[in-house]
Amino acid sequence: MKILILITCVIVFILASRSLERDKQEEAARKKEIIDRAMDEASETINKRKLEEHEQFKRDLKMECLINENYINRSTFKHSAHSFSLPSW
Repeated sequence: MKILILITCVIVFILASRSLERDKQEEAARKKEIIDRAMDEASETINKRKLEEHEQFKRDLKMECLINENYINRSTFKHSAHSFSLPSW
């Protein structure tokens, strides 16, 4: 009878150990999934921020080009206005 109880205890211990191991693996998989999702969201946020910064840089560069072009046009106009002489009648 003691052998039967001992065998039963060993079987229960083995089953409990397997169940515990399976629970640990499932928990590890859940944690990995949460971490992967967080990393994906962080990556998306970083990429979005980089894209926004790039778009802002392009807008700033375009504005700078327009300002420089306007300055060049004004300088050219002033230069041509100085070199322009009215006909003497």
